[in-house]
Amino acid sequence: AGYYRFALGGEDLDRLIAETDSGTLKASGFTKLIPLDVRHAEGLTTGESHAYEVKLHEPASSVRVTLAWSDAPPYSEFKGHPIVNDLDLIVKDAAGQRIWPPGSDGQEDRRNSVEQVTATDLSGSFTVEVVGAHVPVAPRAKAGQGYALVIWTSGKAERNPALVKKSGTSAPVTEYAPPSAPP
Repeated sequence: AGYYRFALGGEDLDRLIAETDSGTLKASGFTKLIPLDVRHAEGLTTGESHAYEVKLHEPASSVRVTLAWSDAPPYSEFKGHPIVNDLDLIVKDAAGQRIWPPGSDGQEDRRNSVEQVTATDLSGSFTVEVVGAHVPVAPRAKAGQGYALVIWTSGKAERNPALVKKSGTSAPVTEYAPPSAPP
């Protein structure tokens, strides 16, 4: 519990779950919270993706999907870039149409390590995909970029317990090495 609870935002996740159970988020229209925690050992490298299917048991007036990850600290090769490891969040409705975040103008977010998509009036099922768009630095040897994914819905829903698909070919990654101190 220790590392998860304090270093990785476990207290915030516990609070969100408690707020969902106590009704605070229900007042905002959300009734179901589906959290996923993908550790670095199962994380993504460049070109890989994880896709999850969420089945709605009743139409949802609101769905919110949030992706977050702890990015590697930048070093000389990445100076001037807002993030080192870049993951993309792709949400598609039952017909396979992509739902873009508000204000994205159909462009991927290349500046933030938190991405969020909101949708209204979904029914049936929808797919959430996390893509390793550019992951040149592995947080740990022989690992990819881990992430947290939280799905809120206004209706009864469940996630397929298995990955719908894990695809892609991994590109080489280098284990993160902190920058050396200046002379």
